[in-house]
Amino acid sequence: MPSRLDAAARASAPSTRRLPPPEDLRGTPALRGAHAGCVEKRPQFAPNCEFDGRFSLAKLGSTYHLFARANLVGEKGARGHFGGRFVQSAASTTSPRGPFGAFSVVDVPGFRAPFARALNVYFAAVTSNPADPDNSLVALFPLRDEGLAILGLGVSCDGKRFSRLAVLANTTDAGDFRTADHPADGVLVDDTSQTALFFVHRNVPSIGNVTGPSALTRIPITLSSLRAFTRSQLPAGCPRRP
Repeated sequence: MPSRLDAAARASAPSTRRLPPPEDLRGTPALRGAHAGCVEKRPQFAPNCEFDGRFSLAKLGSTYHLFARANLVGEKGARGHFGGRFVQSAASTTSPRGPFGAFSVVDVPGFRAPFARALNVYFAAVTSNPADPDNSLVALFPLRDEGLAILGLGVSCDGKRFSRLAVLANTTDAGDFRTADHPADGVLVDDTSQTALFFVHRNVPSIGNVTGPSALTRIPITLSSLRAFTRSQLPAGCPRRP
């Protein structure tokens, strides 16, 4: 069972203006469904990946790590659902636009292959670790397994192998192996209090059998606590960048 690491408070942030228009999207795609190493076992899409989950992009040192949905189960269960959602990553040493190397499924201790239908990591929200920015990434995983529905926090020094997860927050089953809550991608740092602020979207609309109001929840973790967790979880062989 993952350890706990949380203290939640509700927060709101009213929008004051429209988002700026996106950059020109007519360039060469960074990824295609047939990207090397991409894992998609559902027969209506395989061998190409549908990329039906959320992407996350994080920089560590001079490398950009891209995280995407991997669908690891190729047959529907008795209720007509595939399940088996997980996360795969690819890296670029050139640019956040790529080119990216081959994908590989990330490693999370306690949730390794062979993958069961009931084990679902909906996506990964990954960013530079504010307590160890030059040497590690921190990721939030909305995870649903038998008897378990959590938002897990893990750290990695290579974007491929993550630590054993701590429970950032408990969540609930939204049906079809989903969690009712999702982490927001990114983290803010309050320099005055030396606190990392993670954000969780509670009761995501249209995610399944979710009831109750939707809200943005702030979860503060002191940088000293996050630093201690990082040091205790990263393997001894992780490189330390100057």
